[in-house]
Amino acid sequence: MSLLVAGVAVMLLGAELMVHGVRALLSAVRLSETFLGMAVVGMGESLEETARMVAPARRGHPELAWGVVGTVVILLTLNLGLVAMIRPLTADPLVLRLHAPYLAGCILVVALALVSARRLGRPMGALLLALYAFYLVLNVSHMWR
Repeated sequence: MSLLVAGVAVMLLGAELMVHGVRALLSAVRLSETFLGMAVVGMGESLEETARMVAPARRGHPELAWGVVGTVVILLTLNLGLVAMIRPLTADPLVLRLHAPYLAGCILVVALALVSARRLGRPMGALLLALYAFYLVLNVSHMWR
């Protein structure tokens, strides 16, 4: 139990440090807030999730890695819903033109792979990593706009 409490405390501290770092980045370099939100904050969220999912997969319990699907659902519904309840959100035009369609496409690729093959192997893993790399390239190309 104490490890769980310590882990949550470290995650909260890390989140606070990341927010301070992002604020410093925004003031030091003229990066778009959308880029920082999508690439930097998204990466921070994902690294935490990846760290939690890799350990069980390496120990022979890859089914626990499917928790990432629940995480996506929670991020899109619970988290985004709570934020919208606190303060209504307006989507940046770039979010509507690039990020939302890209998200929908990636979800569709994964869903089709699961329905058709019922598993994600190394080739699909490589495709997903390539899709992420391409997403980063798209983000960087819109970074200072």
